[in-house]
Amino acid sequence: MKLLIFAHKGEAQAFIHFYKLQPVDYFVSGLFRNDQMYLLISGEGSQSSSEKTISVLASFNQEIFEIYNIGIAGSLNSNFKKMDLIWIRTAYAHHAEKLEFKSFTSNSSSPKVDCISAFARIISIEERLKLSCFADIVDRELWSIASAANLYKKPFHSIKIISDDLSQINNKYEICQLIKDEAPLFSELLLAEFKSSLNLQDKKMKVIENSFLSNEAYYFTTTQKRKFIQLTNALNLKNINIESLNFNDLIDLDCLPKERSRLLLLELNDIVNPFSKKIRQSIGKAIAPLEQAGINATVDPNLEQNYLHLTMKIQSERDIDKIQAALELFSFTQFNKIFKGDLGDV
Repeated sequence: MKLLIFAHKGEAQAFIHFYKLQPVDYFVSGLFRNDQMYLLISGEGSQSSSEKTISVLASFNQEIFEIYNIGIAGSLNSNFKKMDLIWIRTAYAHHAEKLEFKSFTSNSSSPKVDCISAFARIISIEERLKLSCFADIVDRELWSIASAANLYKKPFHSIKIISDDLSQINNKYEICQLIKDEAPLFSELLLAEFKSSLNLQDKKMKVIENSFLSNEAYYFTTTQKRKFIQLTNALNLKNINIESLNFNDLIDLDCLPKERSRLLLLELNDIVNPFSKKIRQSIGKAIAPLEQAGINATVDPNLEQNYLHLTMKIQSERDIDKIQAALELFSFTQFNKIFKGDLGDV
């Protein structure tokens, strides 16, 4: 599921209405959800956005796989005008007259604009001119949200709409009231941009999926199709184009299409989850004594349950002796440790 984060409810109102999001009974206020996404009203500023984002990610870590920060930003560059919609490349932070050392780069495909998050409201032209040396637009929350996303290893994206340009910063109270009054329009424009980006992603993914799913070299069961779509989406989030990967070795294999599909999914899973590849390598070492004795040892293909399924063919007393010797060499304790993250020599 996606987690959409807004500073204020005014910016989020079009999303809440369009996606029919419902409030969540949660100890942190401002959390909504439906079957596809969560939406969080983080509040203004770095502290509130950091605390709320980390709290939600800690509670729903297994459900949330991608984060979007969506909302308004002020222009630091005369090239950007009010109502411009911008996808952010890198998030910086400015605090106590200093630039924070750490920055975070988004996972969006082709953003070109950097954003700096200020720990206080930036109103005067002098303050904006200082920050313009580091970025093109300014907000209050993105850096903290990106930091939380990095902590939980979640890809993040950010769409900002320019709420005021350099010609509109004479009176901070007028600006704040103007932004509040125009929040419904900002929200509608942000929603249209968000929906457009999702449509483009869906079209791109469907083309890629069809190129494999319709290929006679492969045969995907319903479960395998679902897994393939999940993996290609995960690759997309990592900015890895599946079309750039080479699967010629699989095509050349002398095997049935269904087996080739299984091997393809295994390779894709290794790219998405390098740790699972290490687990399988460790398992391979652990069960080597069994296989050398002619025992076919298989594990849960999803590596979620730590069971071992053994099949063997016995034709003589000698086979029994080999199997007994192999079982004595095999350590199920060590095998069990692998599933708990112990990937030392086995």
